[in-house]
Amino acid sequence: MKKTYTDTEKLKAIIDTVIENNEVANPSQFAGKINKSRGYISNLLSGNNDVTSKLKKSIQQHFGVPLKYWNDKNLLSPVPFEKNIMPDLHKLVGNRLKTFREKYIKKEISFIANQLNIDTAVYEKIEQGKENITIQQLVIFADLYGVNINWLLLNMGEPVANSTSEKTSITTKGIPVYTKLPTAGIVADYIGSSTMKDIATETLYIPELRAQFAIKVFADNMTPTYKTGQIVALQETTKDMVFFGNKYLIYLKDGQRRIAKVNQCNKANCWVLSNDNKEYQDVEVNIDNITSLYTVTGYASIESM
Repeated sequence: MKKTYTDTEKLKAIIDTVIENNEVANPSQFAGKINKSRGYISNLLSGNNDVTSKLKKSIQQHFGVPLKYWNDKNLLSPVPFEKNIMPDLHKLVGNRLKTFREKYIKKEISFIANQLNIDTAVYEKIEQGKENITIQQLVIFADLYGVNINWLLLNMGEPVANSTSEKTSITTKGIPVYTKLPTAGIVADYIGSSTMKDIATETLYIPELRAQFAIKVFADNMTPTYKTGQIVALQETTKDMVFFGNKYLIYLKDGQRRIAKVNQCNKANCWVLSNDNKEYQDVEVNIDNITSLYTVTGYASIESM
């Protein structure tokens, strides 16, 4: 009789494989890729929790392990799937992103990384095929630069969507800068209103800026990333579009607002708001108490404007 394997054993085999393939360096990085905590993965590997269908789909999305792998209880090694499906796709997409950037956008890697709100090193790995670009990042990239997603993923059609032009249009967008925002209510309620126009002190013009408005920083909880006096550009988003590790402006029901990094919480219906300044403690918040969210899409110093 053939040996059968549990989902726990299969998960361990997947982690071992992606580490061996240099897709992640350790289980903690694996957990981060699928927006889970290291403790959550440890509980799974200890057999304390079940591997859910949602988690299997997330592993499929990020590492290319098809769902049928979990159904075959006699199969342990996911190596054939990992090597035949995902790495080649990573390399092809990364190469097309690089081609598109160099031919049509004509900007450095750091510029694109800033627009996607990720580290320059991470985007560099995406172009090299060593890192998987997320769906959210693809949508933002396509919205900013008009790339044809079918070309990017499947090499079908022209690189520029619905256009025969050899380059995309680079425009400069002006957005209002607010030095003081309401301490209660939802920011979106005030945008474009006479109240917000009175608060706006200037207009920010930056090429390719994806943002609805900007604010000046008057706190040091995110130093050295954002310092007092710097301008942070913001774009409205929703709770289901939050990616752990990214930075957001968060409004709470009690009127509090803060810019923080959103991370996974070990409790149900909870997020951890982390500060780059380690003198401040992280804060756990109930997701239901969050009234509005804004993605940090860029920032600038007064001297750089």
